[in-house]
Amino acid sequence: MMDEKTIRKEVIKFWDATGDHYDEQPFHGVMSKEEETEWMSFFKNIIPPGSEKILEVGGGTGFVALRLASLGYHVKCSDISNGMIARAKRKAKEQGLEDLTEFYICDAQDTGEADNSFDVVINRQMMWMLPNPEKALADWIRVVKPGGKVIIIAGDGSKSDDDEDDKKETGKSSNMSGQKTGMMSKKDKMDEESNEAPQWFSDELLNSLPMVRGDKTPEEFMKRDDAVLEVITLDDIQEAEDKALEKMTGEKRKRSPRKVYILTKEK
Repeated sequence: MMDEKTIRKEVIKFWDATGDHYDEQPFHGVMSKEEETEWMSFFKNIIPPGSEKILEVGGGTGFVALRLASLGYHVKCSDISNGMIARAKRKAKEQGLEDLTEFYICDAQDTGEADNSFDVVINRQMMWMLPNPEKALADWIRVVKPGGKVIIIAGDGSKSDDDEDDKKETGKSSNMSGQKTGMMSKKDKMDEESNEAPQWFSDELLNSLPMVRGDKTPEEFMKRDDAVLEVITLDDIQEAEDKALEKMTGEKRKRSPRKVYILTKEK
């Protein structure tokens, strides 16, 4: 088992090396106009009216932040990786969204933000890689205002034989992440012509991550006394993703429903 310091070091190393390729991979960037339309519809509906301050944690190359900014929201976006944030900044400049976005480096488990300071905290496909997801969630709840929302968009819902084995052994699925269950295969994650970047996280690192191990179900990780949990599925987005992937690769993936976990902080 790796300690948190080592996990952090390895995660930074990986994402620094792969940031320029991230948007090119299925389920990371957008693969079709239909998928883009569905994501934009989701963001329009998921953000509460009147939200003025939004924090994205683990924002990567700005997938969420830039789409929210294009809708007129002011978004502060953080990530642990300089490589990812550099890519996000370039995209913001290219899209003319610099005035609506702010990017900075931080650990998602410790944002350093003031208590009760954001209307929304949001992230996409990143919670699985946290060595202490409960600590991170507590911090996100801390910085969101009473009545505000923490919105956690889970992985792509891919399944493989590994996932079925997990269920047999533990009674739980690691599907929240999508990583151990086949979403993040080497061919998905990397430009295969690149010889410089690491191909994927080591088994030792993956086995050190609670949500990859499937220690608890995602819902069990999310339950808190100071917030009300709601779970929704991304059916329209998932359908658009599946169509685009099949058109690109001829591949049909076995997937469970993509989920979004919404926690509303008690007033």
